[in-house]
Amino acid sequence: MTRFSVSLCFPRLAAAALAIAALLGARDALADRRNPLAGQPTVRHRQELREFRLELTPLMGISYLENFNHAVLGGAKLNYHFKDWFSIGGMFAGGTTIKTGVADEVLTTLAPAGMPGQCPSDGVPAKAGSPICGLAQRAMNKVAWIAGINAEITPMSGKFSLFSRSFFNYDFYFLGGVGFVSRTNDLPASRNTETAQNCKDEAMGTPVRNTPEAGGCYGQNQGTLIGPMLGVGFHMFFSPAVALNVEFRDILVSDNPSGRDVNFDSKLTGDDKKLGNKFFWTLGVAFYLPWRPNISD
Repeated sequence: MTRFSVSLCFPRLAAAALAIAALLGARDALADRRNPLAGQPTVRHRQELREFRLELTPLMGISYLENFNHAVLGGAKLNYHFKDWFSIGGMFAGGTTIKTGVADEVLTTLAPAGMPGQCPSDGVPAKAGSPICGLAQRAMNKVAWIAGINAEITPMSGKFSLFSRSFFNYDFYFLGGVGFVSRTNDLPASRNTETAQNCKDEAMGTPVRNTPEAGGCYGQNQGTLIGPMLGVGFHMFFSPAVALNVEFRDILVSDNPSGRDVNFDSKLTGDDKKLGNKFFWTLGVAFYLPWRPNISD
């Protein structure tokens, strides 16, 4: 190799060596570099709005899709949040009832003779096999109160803005547990026993005589039912200690709302009960204690 060719190749070899050294050094530097956010919390100084706090919620509610009488309820629920996403608690609500449109339609078709009651059926003749209006109305049961013991899981929470001016924290939750539904009617206690009743008066075609005192086939739809309960709810926080609470509950129970022989076997027994849903909407204002929530690191 001539002196001329060596002088030409040497600068190129030197440049290549320097480039390789720089790449190796950069690789080692990247390997030693750590992500400054590794192991850090997602949000710093976050308000733990639920964890280790007691939630007391005065509420009002109404039943949904009732057969004959809607329940209008008032009460409260109490929850303790062990985690920001998990709590256990209970609720109770009682009140009054309002007749449904279905009840009015049914009562309009029945004769008013023989029994007192708010019956819109003046002038309707008695029909064989049909109850009189006043008795049918007395037999329709009503929800006296509801209660529940449940756990809540809150998988979603966050913050939203209203017109880009006001900001609110919110959460969605699911609940599950055991529900209790207390029912009542206007019949005498003797017609609300679980003893089987023979429905003989209606079969004889004498509905005017078909009264509870005369052996009519009514009742067995009073008392407290127990069943599984599921629901969903939503909180919107006005402050760290006060939130609007909207909730929907479904209690699955076996009931006979009309209190009559509905399977047409001429007897009133437990076979006339049918498994169904009791739906309830509630609206309340939740108060959290301690008044100030914990602040995360």
